[in-house]
Parts: sequence; structure tokens; C-alpha cells
Amino acid sequence: LKCPRNQLERSGSGRSVGSHMAASQALASALTACRHGSHARPRLGPAWRQQQRFAWTESDKTLSFKVKAEVENLNKLAGGILTRCDQGLETFLEPMGAKSVYNAVKALNVVNRYIDSRKKQALSDAPPAEGSSAEFFAGGDVALARVGFVPFFARSDENQWMRLKVVALGAEPEHVVPAASSEAFLLKIGSHTDLRRLQNAILTNWMLRCKGEIGDPTLAAMGGESASIAVKAAAFALRELKLRRSGARPFLLCPRMETVQGKNNEPQTITFLDLELQPAIRGSRPTPAAS
Repeated sequence: LKCPRNQLERSGSGRSVGSHMAASQALASALTACRHGSHARPRLGPAWRQQQRFAWTESDKTLSFKVKAEVENLNKLAGGILTRCDQGLETFLEPMGAKSVYNAVKALNVVNRYIDSRKKQALSDAPPAEGSSAEFFAGGDVALARVGFVPFFARSDENQWMRLKVVALGAEPEHVVPAASSEAFLLKIGSHTDLRRLQNAILTNWMLRCKGEIGDPTLAAMGGESASIAVKAAAFALRELKLRRSGARPFLLCPRMETVQGKNNEPQTITFLDLELQPAIRGSRPTPAAS
């Protein structure tokens, strides 16, 4: 609310008390009108709110989000990832440490929940609930059904750190037709799992999967430490797969999380990382790997 400056000047400037009273009455009237809605701010649509909440320009085709060990707003991080996926922009996550790797995986799981909620809303005749993720992200890329990620290590001089490349996915993963007797292979990972042995196990099972001898491998981790080990081992396995030049296509990880009853009937969250073929996109930039 703005009033003319000369109506609010001090009385010492020569203005009478009556003019100040008039200004005060005008200000009170404006406040009353605002409270009654005559100057109410119009309701803003999802597109405007997304533009205001996530700050990047059209020139930011590639952007990295640094993920901390303590994330104040995981939903905001997930929302930024989903918005960039809807816009067809390239996004990387840069976690530092086991907790931040786990937070990055959790954020991608939230993205998939947002997408699932949006798909269900699109099939419903009822309008989305006000303030829901389905309302906020309405009108996004209809071809976007899930997101996965490709873990790898970036290097600069002697420094090496983890990066996760976010990959937009369709509704169904691309499958190699397996043998009739093959089943999905589950690798359970604990906080004390040996990293190199897990790397070899991931690579071996992925090669068997590409030959159709087993079904899709899945990594199952409970807790942040084991989830971080799983992601790092997958990054090492991808690097080894590239060095071997066997002709096998590389994989990505698609996250999902489930809550189960643990010891003493306490709920525990299990992180599942499904291994899928990376989509073959003509002209796409290959994922870099640490030397």
C-alpha cells in the first residue's frame, strides 16, 4: 500500500494536522478494503509459482544441485529436479558423504512419487487438491513416467567426488527377454558390505542379465550408509563395464523405497535400486567416468 509522500511528511514541514489526519484516514480505508478483498492478490497458477520458486534461465541447459548431509527441504530439491525434467534440461546431483548420497536418492524417490501422483490425477475427473504436488506440477511433460540416475565419479586433479546424472524415463523399462527359468536377482547390502566385492557382484549379475540368463538385478539397502555403498559400488561397476568394452549396454538405477516392520515392530525403510538399461538416445552426451 502506498500513499503520496507529501501526505505523510512530518508536520514540521508546514503541513497541517488536518492533512495528516486525512492521510491516516486514507490509509485506514485502504487497509479495510484489502481485508475485504477488493484489493486481494489474484490466485497464481502452478506455472508462475514454479518460475518464482526455482531460479534458473533458459541458458542453464545443464545444472548441478549440491546435496548436503542435512537437507532442510527435501521436497523443494525434488521439485527442482522434476521441474527441470519437465523442461527437458540436464540435471546432476553432487552429494558429499554417505548422508548426502542417501538424501539424493531420497529426493529422486520423492520425484517419482510426485510423477505418480500427477499421473493418477490426470486419470481423475476431480480437480487436484489445493496445495498438492499434483496441482503444483500440473501441465508437465506427459511422457515423463519415472526418473532414474547414473552414478559416476568426477575428478579434478587429485580430487574425486560422486555425481548422479538424472535420467528421464518412460513408463516401462527396456527388457532383455530372459530364459523361462530366470528370476529377478536381489543383492542385499549392509553397512559393512565390502565395496569391491559388491562392485564385482553388480557387474557379474548385470552381464548375466544382458545375456538373458537372469532377470533384472535389484540392490536392497537399509539405512543411509548401506544405500551410499550401493550407489558407489554401482558407479565402480559402470566404470569397469566401460573399460572392458564388452559391448554390453550400461545400466542406470531407478530408486524406490518401502517401509517394513523391523525388529520390535519398529518401521524401517528399505531402499531398492533397480538396475535398468540406460535409454539409447540419439545424439545424447555419454556419461563421463573417472579415469
